[in-house]
Amino acid sequence: MKKFLTVSVLLTAAITATAQVSLQPVVPAVGMIQKTQLWNVLIANSSSEPYNCRLELVLKDRSSNLEVFTATTSVFALGAGAKQFNINSLGPVQYNYLSPGFDAKQTGLLPVGNYTACYSLTGTGEKAISLADECIQFDIEPLSPPMLISPADSSLLETAPAQFSWIPPAPDGMFSRLNYEIIITPVNEGQTATEAIQENVPFYSQGNLTANFLSYAAAYQAFEKDKWYAWQVVARDDRNYAGKKDAWVFKMNADGTKVIGEGKHVYDGHDQDHTVEGPKFFKRNGYYYLFPPAGGVATGWQLALRSKNIYGPYERKVVMDQGSTTINGPHQGAMVQTQTGEYWFFHFQDKGTYGRVVHLQPVQWKNDWPVIGVDKDGDGKGEPVITFKKPNVRKTHSILTPAESDEFNSDTLGLQWQWHANPKIQWWALMRNAGYLRLFAYPSDSGKNFWTVPNLLLQKFPAADFTATAKIKWTVEWDVWQKKKAGLIIMGNDYAYLSIIKNEKGFFVSLVNCKDALLGKEEEIIEQQPLRDSIAYLRINILSPDATCSFSYSEDGVNYKSIGKSFIAKPDKWIGAKVGLFCTGTPGVRNGGYADVDWFRITK
Repeated sequence: MKKFLTVSVLLTAAITATAQVSLQPVVPAVGMIQKTQLWNVLIANSSSEPYNCRLELVLKDRSSNLEVFTATTSVFALGAGAKQFNINSLGPVQYNYLSPGFDAKQTGLLPVGNYTACYSLTGTGEKAISLADECIQFDIEPLSPPMLISPADSSLLETAPAQFSWIPPAPDGMFSRLNYEIIITPVNEGQTATEAIQENVPFYSQGNLTANFLSYAAAYQAFEKDKWYAWQVVARDDRNYAGKKDAWVFKMNADGTKVIGEGKHVYDGHDQDHTVEGPKFFKRNGYYYLFPPAGGVATGWQLALRSKNIYGPYERKVVMDQGSTTINGPHQGAMVQTQTGEYWFFHFQDKGTYGRVVHLQPVQWKNDWPVIGVDKDGDGKGEPVITFKKPNVRKTHSILTPAESDEFNSDTLGLQWQWHANPKIQWWALMRNAGYLRLFAYPSDSGKNFWTVPNLLLQKFPAADFTATAKIKWTVEWDVWQKKKAGLIIMGNDYAYLSIIKNEKGFFVSLVNCKDALLGKEEEIIEQQPLRDSIAYLRINILSPDATCSFSYSEDGVNYKSIGKSFIAKPDKWIGAKVGLFCTGTPGVRNGGYADVDWFRITK
């Protein structure tokens, strides 16, 4: 009994120590931040007991959910009361950098991005005790995106070839591998410049530009006279987004000798509405309306701007945000009006692994302002709804969903399929009346992981819970089977797949995982089982809320055997996870081999 009491007293003391110490990072929520500023913390010890402590920090990139670095301070003394600490009182600090290309200097500006910083304060001694934990989120943004210079907005090109130039984003110290992509596209009637950039096939585009100008050579495609074109520059730090400026427009007149107008800025969102982008424009009841999303993909809100004059000044109003709902970042959409006069608003929700899910919200107009969704508290700002009465379109329609399963009985791929990169005809064949999809073992797999492999045939997750099954026959040619495989895959920053392979002992089904594929990590074989022949039914079952995947296979299409362990699907870069098919070879191995996919079926 005495021994039990001793343990209880020690446990109580540890809990009390943790409860009496609090930790508060003092880091700006948005803007430019130096790595040294991450160590500005306020620590309060409400007990009379001093501690020798060590502070640990884990910095994670929210867009990829990958750790950037971990860091640990030296041991420092924590007395009673509250004290502000910084790098000078906590250093030296030991850093462990986990992201390739991340600036390894302990000073200097953090790269542009969205971050989560988690702190752990530990008391040292004979036994380490946890004193306090705290996580914060912050965003790093440049002071200024790239600023377009020439050709000026709403101008006519006077010379050919055109010269495109812009000012780099600022400040320079935020970027280690600054590069640009320029996009030029025709503007169709009724389109804004931003809509043209987002919706039209580019007239010209070029990436990985290191200079802040482009000379449009005479050998390039010529601009048509009397036609408007939009252009935009996107800045990146290595592959990470680093800012973009609103699209500008220009036109070639019949003679190419004069300017017909100048562009005007009508709204600047830097003060209240960071990441204003992609506005829609229309007119109603004498008002000009701009509908730009703001606030970023996962946490943003929907703005409405209105003015009696097209050039402003524009009034601002937030017309929808998350409110009390579970629908985060409801924005970046478009207003539509039905044939019965109803207004509705399309927008997306970023659901991480499940991608960007489209919602439809009702719209009511009050005092010439739109209220999107429902206004529960009467403040004129809506929040999204999960269920609602369908739009009145004067007819009753059956419930339809986008295509998912595919029997491959057509000679064209269905619209549900997306290649991992721009497709090549050498990757697949759909012969008329063949009844199967043939995927060739195209040599694009480097052997390390699938992050850069283009010939993955994928589709978006169709539901929160679903099962994907495919019947695949793997054929080896020239008896060359080395480093070739075909199968069913869940693709993302982490990925997993079931594949049919062959070696000197025969055919096998193999479960393979890869974590941190974006960082170039290698694959791991989880389990491998022999097959009677080259035909197998491969199955992946996905369950919400974490997109937990379990794997099984069958040799007769009836009896399925579990294989390996469960896997948590992860989003890809700026997109959700995807499910699909693949057939790959490796450069340096003789071409040949293919997989015939009889069918791919989704069940819910």
